[in-house]
Amino acid sequence: TATISAALTPSLAIASSRLPSFSRREASGKPAVATSMLATLAQRHAVQLSEEVLRGRAMGAAAMLGINEPVLKALVQGQLAADAPQVLERLEPVRRALEAESISVMDASGRVLAQAPHHPASIGQQQQQGMPYWQQAFAGQENVSPLAEGELPPRRSFLLAAPIYAQAQRGGLVVGVLALK
Repeated sequence: TATISAALTPSLAIASSRLPSFSRREASGKPAVATSMLATLAQRHAVQLSEEVLRGRAMGAAAMLGINEPVLKALVQGQLAADAPQVLERLEPVRRALEAESISVMDASGRVLAQAPHHPASIGQQQQQGMPYWQQAFAGQENVSPLAEGELPPRRSFLLAAPIYAQAQRGGLVVGVLALK
């Protein structure tokens, strides 16, 4: 999302400024060591970046919707029809405020029940239970996953996923998943 990308830009600048510089001579003498060091640093900064996103505004909003929003709980528990208008009324303002590309709500089987912006053709058709972001969120873990979509070069973005709990508390029974892209 644009907001997530904007939030990550300062972190990426800090991370890249911390990478050691290697002269051509140093790198040519020990390419495997230099590559290994860069890979380790890149992994370390990727973890740090992921942690920052998990503490960010968008993830906080997704987590709060999954804990506190009764309309989402009713939807994933079958008390509202898939794509119910009152669900879209709750999702669309959040999507716009966070400048997210989309917000999806999935039930316990991974089926997409609602999506903002509204895409009627995708409702009930997409099964996401095999996706790592869905599996982690359904296990009660908020998470961030990188996405690469489209042709070469792929468009890169992030997907934030949070559990939807049956009760208004963390750590209880998970009944669905909310995903922000």
